[in-house]
Amino acid sequence: PVPFTPERTAHFKTAQEYASRIEIQELSDFFVLYERFIGNYVELEKHWYRFLDLYQAYLQEETILVERFFNDPAITNSSQCICDICMTVGEECGLDNLMRIQGGRWAVYHFDGEIKDIFETLQGIFNVWLPRSGYRMAQRYGLNIYRHIDREKHRVRMDLCIPIS
Repeated sequence: PVPFTPERTAHFKTAQEYASRIEIQELSDFFVLYERFIGNYVELEKHWYRFLDLYQAYLQEETILVERFFNDPAITNSSQCICDICMTVGEECGLDNLMRIQGGRWAVYHFDGEIKDIFETLQGIFNVWLPRSGYRMAQRYGLNIYRHIDREKHRVRMDLCIPIS
């Protein structure tokens, strides 16, 4: 079952189907402006929009929007999931809520779909692709890198990034 909508059941693809959309990439460090979110991941969309509106002055054409997620909502109390909502900025930004996210080697799944389907896709990557891939998850947190957001249709194009070794 999907923890955000218990009446919905996740249906996974095959390991080969996930593999066809995954690239192994080296990502550089990200220097970001961030806000920590603690709560149900289903509320992330509205928190993102508030964050983007609040820090609109820092959005540039080259800005990258990143989520750093800490918890698997399938095994964590849904009201206690932790996520950092981030946008890249220059180191001279001057705000207090800045940090560097460590880069490294990542399995990057290219997602293009509805926001409601992100959980199911990530679960499939972790539970179907990763165990058969020959890789192991590294001791870093997962990242979601947004490439395009369609607020009206609740759709995104993004990279779901799992740290690997």
